[in-house]
Amino acid sequence: MSESAIAPAPAPWLMHGSGWVFVTHTPFSKTPLPLPAGAYDPFEEGTSFDKSGDYHGGTGVVMLLRYTDCPVGPYDELIYCPGYLAFKEGAEKDGEGKDEFGMSVTRIYVSAAASVKNGRKNWGVPKHQAVFSFTPLPSDPSSTLCTVAHPTSPTTPFFRAVLRPSKLTPFSMPLNTNWVDSFLARSITGGFTAQLVQPPIPPPSTIEGAQGKAEAKGELLDWLEGSEGRLTVKPEATGWGRVTTITAEKGTEEEWGGFGDGVGFPKVAVVAGRGAELTQFVMTFPEPTRA
Repeated sequence: MSESAIAPAPAPWLMHGSGWVFVTHTPFSKTPLPLPAGAYDPFEEGTSFDKSGDYHGGTGVVMLLRYTDCPVGPYDELIYCPGYLAFKEGAEKDGEGKDEFGMSVTRIYVSAAASVKNGRKNWGVPKHQAVFSFTPLPSDPSSTLCTVAHPTSPTTPFFRAVLRPSKLTPFSMPLNTNWVDSFLARSITGGFTAQLVQPPIPPPSTIEGAQGKAEAKGELLDWLEGSEGRLTVKPEATGWGRVTTITAEKGTEEEWGGFGDGVGFPKVAVVAGRGAELTQFVMTFPEPTRA
């Protein structure tokens, strides 16, 4: 697919779909903590987008989303947001100012090249392409095996998980992201907010070995757009959901310490092994604001 084949799809985006959301948690620390291996893609690792030295723990999320309708067509998505990163108040160019903490997507995969290119440009979200598989288990058709792999190695997934409905909620309940900002919710989650703060993604021309890094995973350099300035965006969503469980699917490896392999995706630990299955949702990704 060439660059000319991907039409611009500027914000805002209105999207419909379903998916799963899981919470991770690391106690907040005033001093920086190490991020888990695989938190950044090699393409962004070590660039100005990489804030590995500014991670302070807190509530994070892993999301698996299946969009059935959006401006770039249907696609699947795997998101990792580790928790709180420290940003300088105001412009970061001089490195001065008071630290403020924000949530940021550091690793994200999508199944469509149009989402890669437009997502990076519109919101500074470091999307890369991957191959997704959602397969009902023969022994339990209500459970789903999800795998995510690089296009160059589709039979060797870096993320594997079994998703099962929980008996805690045999029926779906209404959900709204506005609840996340309620006083009670923020008290429980340690201040978690649905707002994202995304550092600028450098253009490929400034990244050493960019061509080789892209080709190694079956991507075109044209897709890997940079973004301008630090962008802040607050998605809003409504829908229906129920409690779900997630377990790691180890495959043939002797060691598989989490849902990711620690390279293509972090070996995360989900709080209580449970989360929310979004049976249906409507989401708006608005235009971002620039710092």
